[in-house]
Amino acid sequence: MTPLLAAAGHAPLLAPEALLAGRSALVVVAPHPDDETLGAALPLRAAHRLGLPATIICLTDGAASHPRSRVWPPARMAARRADELARAVACLAPGARIVRLGRPDGALRSDGAAAGRTARRIAAEVPTGALVLAAWGGDPHADHRAGARLVRAALARRRDAALWFYPIWGRFSGAPAPARLVRLAAEAEDAAAKRAALAAHATQMSPLVPDDPDGFVMAEAHQRHFLTHPEILIAEASDRPPHGAPVCAPPRSVAPPEQRLRTRQA
Repeated sequence: MTPLLAAAGHAPLLAPEALLAGRSALVVVAPHPDDETLGAALPLRAAHRLGLPATIICLTDGAASHPRSRVWPPARMAARRADELARAVACLAPGARIVRLGRPDGALRSDGAAAGRTARRIAAEVPTGALVLAAWGGDPHADHRAGARLVRAALARRRDAALWFYPIWGRFSGAPAPARLVRLAAEAEDAAAKRAALAAHATQMSPLVPDDPDGFVMAEAHQRHFLTHPEILIAEASDRPPHGAPVCAPPRSVAPPEQRLRTRQA
């Protein structure tokens, strides 16, 4: 078991509504289409139940998952992944707003003038008093690391917003576990919605693309992990788990697959 998953096993188990208590809105920042489902499906479901506005900011176009495919060239892949994102969000939080920044997949920058524009755009999409969830900077993926830096820059002067991070590939790496973690428990209806949302990302979860055997398709063991293991959130230094939050009985989980990650990770 990896350090992060071992630590998460002892972390508080909360109802996702607890994180949204006192918050005006939810903003989920996803490096790629599908990260919102893998890492933040339960908060999106909770925001929908509570009637809170929800926004998903997708940083990249996701076009580089199958770079050798002629059947699915980048423009077609980007359009398909935008459609998959819309379908997935409809499963989790119908009516949620989707903002696609369209930055190049695999080349997200967190420095220079372009990064400054991206950070300002992110900041403009965060309502006062929102909870912001972003992919963890400890993930072994360049776009996830860059995205975390961009979100931190966007919120550097925003004391009204709370920032937490969700780990994706860092769950399976040897990265040290952060100090403050919480787990989110899924009700049966939430688990079913997450399963449907993940299936909506068919280019990444199934052999839909026939002519790039080296393209990314998430391993079935990883898919099972994300569908059966509690979602994990990592508190930013200034944010702490809510006091008096509802604690739920832990759902079933599976042992994390111990295998080498593909070079290209969605």
